[in-house]
Amino acid sequence: MLKDFYTIQSESINASAAEFSVALNPDCEVYNGHFPGKPVSPGVCSIQMIKECAERVAGCKLSFVEIRQCRFLQLLSPATTPCLNIYLELKPKAEDCISLDAKIQNADVVCVSLSGTLKSAE
Repeated sequence: MLKDFYTIQSESINASAAEFSVALNPDCEVYNGHFPGKPVSPGVCSIQMIKECAERVAGCKLSFVEIRQCRFLQLLSPATTPCLNIYLELKPKAEDCISLDAKIQNADVVCVSLSGTLKSAE
C-alpha cells in the first residue's frame, strides 16, 4: 500500500472472522491528487486495505483471484470519515483459496462491501 495511507488502531482476530479499527491519514500523498482540498479515498485503496487486513488474518501475502461483488456506498475521506471499522469473514475454499466477505463501516453505516476469493501469493 502507499506509505502512510492508514494506521491500524486495533484488531480482533479469530479463526474465521476479524475486526480492524483503522484511521485514515490526511497527510498521505494520495490525497494531493485525489482531490486537493477535498480529499477522497480512491476505491482501489479501500480494496487494498481489505486485502492487507485479510493478509494479517491469513498470516501470508494474498492476491485476489476474483472479486464477485464490490460496492462503494459512501465516500471515504480522512476529513469526514477518519476512523473506520473493517470487518472480515474468511472461509477456506477448494484449491487453497479463501472466500472473503468484507465491509468497511463508519459507525453503523456500511461504506464499502466486497465479496471475493483470495489465494496465497507466496
